[in-house]
Amino acid sequence: MIRDIKIILALAVALWGLLGAMGNLTNYQEGSKSVSMVLSMETLPEHAIPEGPREPARLMVILGFAFIWGLKLLGGALCLVGVVRMWQNRKAATEEFAKAKRWAIYGCGVLFFMLFFGFNLVAIGPFKLYLSPLVSAVELAALFAAQIGIVMLFLHQPED
Repeated sequence: MIRDIKIILALAVALWGLLGAMGNLTNYQEGSKSVSMVLSMETLPEHAIPEGPREPARLMVILGFAFIWGLKLLGGALCLVGVVRMWQNRKAATEEFAKAKRWAIYGCGVLFFMLFFGFNLVAIGPFKLYLSPLVSAVELAALFAAQIGIVMLFLHQPED
């Protein structure tokens, strides 16, 4: 029963990553614009950036978008590999199931890193997103990071 729950939760995280990556790619213009707005700091109040908003280098916008998109895709794919392997080993010995679930744990770790580093560290730190009306994106990223982190910890726990 616990193994089945772990498989379902890992599948949910895999779908979050893969569908999120697909959504980012199909809505590239909007995602790219959001990254640009964060990098330019244009949504911040005037007192936060006395020198005024700056035009971010196009390469930085592309790299920021690629960071989010690529790590969602990678994390989702790793989770999906874990789901398949856990499903194949759901009735196997504890050691075999533990090996199978490693992939889902790695996937959760990649997604957790993307959310924590990209949004909570970079966007909040040097780009002061906490002063912006876009702060809800950081709050949502923190919520997703917490949920994915909890799933990652649950997956890591032994079943037997």
